[in-house]
Amino acid sequence: MEDFLTGKKHVHFIGIGGSGMYPLAQILHSKGFYLTGSDNNETETLKAVRNMGIPVYMGQRAENIEGADLIVYTAAIMSDNPELIAAKASGVKTVERCELLGLVTSWYNKAVCVSGTHGKTTTSSMLTHMYLAQNVDLSTVIGGKLKAIGGSGRAGSSDVMVCEACEFSNTFLHLKKNSRTKEKQKAHRKQLRLRQQLQHL
Repeated sequence: MEDFLTGKKHVHFIGIGGSGMYPLAQILHSKGFYLTGSDNNETETLKAVRNMGIPVYMGQRAENIEGADLIVYTAAIMSDNPELIAAKASGVKTVERCELLGLVTSWYNKAVCVSGTHGKTTTSSMLTHMYLAQNVDLSTVIGGKLKAIGGSGRAGSSDVMVCEACEFSNTFLHLKKNSRTKEKQKAHRKQLRLRQQLQHL
């Protein structure tokens, strides 16, 4: 997986008030990145973004991306968006939200990614509550607002992350698999095969 954040200092979010963008902004902000963002409507989420000290531009204009060396956008952003056009014209790196989420999940040794047709937000919220009840300082990315964390996301200091593995725009295909979990699965399958072989002796 390409680490497109290496060497980047200023990250600009197009649509920073979105439920999927806000948690990523929280996490990057906690890692020391300088962030800016833009959106079209004032919301409680934008107030929370500003409270973190992140400048937010109302309306999307080419000049909003000035100084940024990475642009993050969602699949909902149209190709004629002036900030996206300006970024591509200037050669600034642009990544879709799902790509950034995939990279962020690779930072956590215990990333729990919840997929499914229905119930992703509910399940992710329940898992977040369970971890918090055990005093785990987790990071989380949820597709809805959770009262316990005051919104749709949380930036923690532990190696635990809970996020929704949404199928929209093939987001779940970008998420990082835990290699240690894969090795455990391989070892478990090997043990099952050995047991089956012994049963036939």
